[in-house]
Parts: sequence; C-alpha cells; structure tokens
Amino acid sequence: MSTPALALNHVALAAPDPEASAAFYQAFGFVRGFTRHDAAGRIALLQMHRAGGFIELLADTDGVAPGHFGLHTAEIDPMLEHLFVQGIAPLHPPRQGASGVIWTFFADPAGNRVELTAPCPRA
Repeated sequence: MSTPALALNHVALAAPDPEASAAFYQAFGFVRGFTRHDAAGRIALLQMHRAGGFIELLADTDGVAPGHFGLHTAEIDPMLEHLFVQGIAPLHPPRQGASGVIWTFFADPAGNRVELTAPCPRA
C-alpha cells in the first residue's frame, strides 16, 4: 500500500492576544482568514494565510491542541487506513470543523500533536 499524498497545511501557535499576533504576522505579509469566536464573542482561533499555507493563532486552546502542526490530504479515509496498518490511531474519531474540513489529531511518540485534515465530502 502506498502512502496517500500529504502536504504541510499549517502551524498552530498560542496567541493570548490574537489581535497583537495578527498585526505582527500581517507585517510579514500574512492576511486574515477563517476566524472562530468564543461564546463571549472574543477571537478563539484566527487563521493567517500566506503562500498557500497558514498560521493558526489560538487564543483559546480548550479542545484544540496548542503548538501543533497540520497535515492535509485529499481524502481522510485512505490516510487513516494507511496509518492503522502502521499501528497509528487517531486520538478521537474525525470531526467536521466549522472551517469546512474533516479533522482529527494524533500524538507522536514524544507527545507532539499532529492534526490531519481533509475536505468534507460533498453531501
């Protein structure tokens, strides 16, 4: 079985003050993308895009692994099957995200988090 194609998608960073972090990365040419707010209306997650990838700024790390990196594949099931054969299981079943992707997390042997995303299948 060959390994399904993957691409580095994003790096997630802690950002207790997302507006200050956004201004910093805008100076490098990043532009604002998908934003998720918490129940109080504050920014919980802000994607900053540049050159086909993005930085994910995390103000609220509840339920999201801080300090992770994301890999993207065209279809999640073939990649999950490939990893299962290798003895690697996700930390939770894949979920549909508000940004329009299917996602799940893995932990490497050192405990570092890796997010795997794929486009949501069309209904």
